Amino acid sequence: MTALVRPAPALLNSPALPAGPARLAGSAGLLAVGLYLGTTVAGAAASPGYSHIADPISELTSSAAPHAAGLAVGYVGYNLAAAAFALGLRRMSPHSRYAGHALAWMVVGAIAGIGQVTLFPQDTTGEAATTAGRVHIGLAGVSALLTIVCAVLYAIAFRKDLRWERHARFTWACALAIVVTGSVAAVSAGRPWMGAAERLPIGTFLLWIAVVSVRCLRAAGTGATTEPAAQAAAR
Repeated sequence: MTALVRPAPALLNSPALPAGPARLAGSAGLLAVGLYLGTTVAGAAASPGYSHIADPISELTSSAAPHAAGLAVGYVGYNLAAAAFALGLRRMSPHSRYAGHALAWMVVGAIAGIGQVTLFPQDTTGEAATTAGRVHIGLAGVSALLTIVCAVLYAIAFRKDLRWERHARFTWACALAIVVTGSVAAVSAGRPWMGAAERLPIGTFLLWIAVVSVRCLRAAGTGATTEPAAQAAAR
């Protein structure tokens, strides 16, 4: 008699990603990436003398920036879309505590991000430091730390879900890249390449969101939602 081998209970081996949550995560994720990149590029183009190499992104919404209010709308939209992306991932894996923790921290990160472009803008370069500017620096540090925390949580969640097994290694690689490039960005303050250094960890996180979002939309749109490992486990 052939023995039946049960998969480990920690591994979620449902053969398909649910279409609704997958569509939510994919659409919100790509919207978040588009809003962040579009707002940053448009803001730089509208700000004479601004340099993507030398200037931090927060300079675009600093206390005396000419287009701060309009650009803040785009960044607020990014943060809301990023939280919706995390909600979609959570709904795809409702029993994963790691996806649940990641959603909670993504929401905290979104709140911190919104605060940075609304109530607590960066002090404009050359002006006296303010309380709002100091809070901005603290919130920026929280946001940077949470990108690492969330990437690690999703890497663990994906590793335990056979539907996402291929993306687990990519997520671990992105988490490591964020740590390395974030360290470079942390020591770049005041240097002529500060803006470029700051964009490396941010760009890595946006790349991760984009890749995961495309996976979700392909699953929701085609019905081909099964990773090979999950297919084997489901047999």
